[in-house]
Amino acid sequence: MVYIVLLLAGSGLWLYVNHLFNAAYKKDDHVFKSSALKGKIVRLGSAKRDIVKLDNSNVEYRFNSEMSWFNHYNTFSNVADIGDSVNKDAFADTIYLKKKNTGQIIKFTFY
Repeated sequence: MVYIVLLLAGSGLWLYVNHLFNAAYKKDDHVFKSSALKGKIVRLGSAKRDIVKLDNSNVEYRFNSEMSWFNHYNTFSNVADIGDSVNKDAFADTIYLKKKNTGQIIKFTFY
């Protein structure tokens, strides 16, 4: 009986924590997708998602880039460097990365 109660309590806790993470992901997605981005990267990271901060904003944008032939099957975080430029229109499905050293423009879609 005790095991059943512990199992149910653990399942309930897992569902609650999962709900909190999903809410945070949805908020991050809305902020990123609704924002127009144009600037240089001053902070870059990845923690299951791509994280980017630009020189002209206090917001850290979080998103999941898709690997495709556009970007030679790389993620945004694997290709981008500090000082590179990004450009994305509000509600667009593509972010453009311009490499500072070569001027190469690489497209990334996201989900």
